[in-house]
Amino acid sequence: MIKKILIIPTFREIYKNQIEFSVDLRLLNFLKTFNSEAKIDIAKNLKSKKYDLLILSGGNDIVKFSNSKSNKIRSKYDNFFLKLSIKKNLPVIGICHGAMFIAEFFKNKLSKSNKHVGNHKVIYRNKKITVNSFHNYTIKSKKNMSWTIDAEDNSTEFFKIKNKKIFGVIWHPERYNKIRNLDKLLLKKIICY
Repeated sequence: MIKKILIIPTFREIYKNQIEFSVDLRLLNFLKTFNSEAKIDIAKNLKSKKYDLLILSGGNDIVKFSNSKSNKIRSKYDNFFLKLSIKKNLPVIGICHGAMFIAEFFKNKLSKSNKHVGNHKVIYRNKKITVNSFHNYTIKSKKNMSWTIDAEDNSTEFFKIKNKKIFGVIWHPERYNKIRNLDKLLLKKIICY
């Protein structure tokens, strides 16, 4: 049972030399629908914490595409807590940026694409399902992945890392007004894995 969730926030530099971090309230509400008793914590520093599930949230860009100060800080947090989760064999879910970070961490190729901002289709069990997307890069390889859901252009939109409890979803399941069946199913599979 997932009792404590740690979220890596988005880091933003709204004003020069002022880094702010934020978590979308919709993400908190989405996670609470699966376990209303779960304690959700936001990583505020690079210290080891006790948790049962790590969420690498959306927001930010991968450092190799944008070397901004906020992206560098975010990368340090993602790297520290992902390595800690691997060491402790704890489940991880990456959403959008978080999924791309995980994909790159496991040596997958990312490519620039302008076809994934807005709605597009993924293929799940031979059905085309519309998902929302807000990313300018796509995952173009499947190294170390054992289960994937792909977009119509064959880019990877959902994945599981082989022999690990690490998952990535490129779309934003938390940004729908009502939680969709596909997202409920995938999150339950992840949490029960």
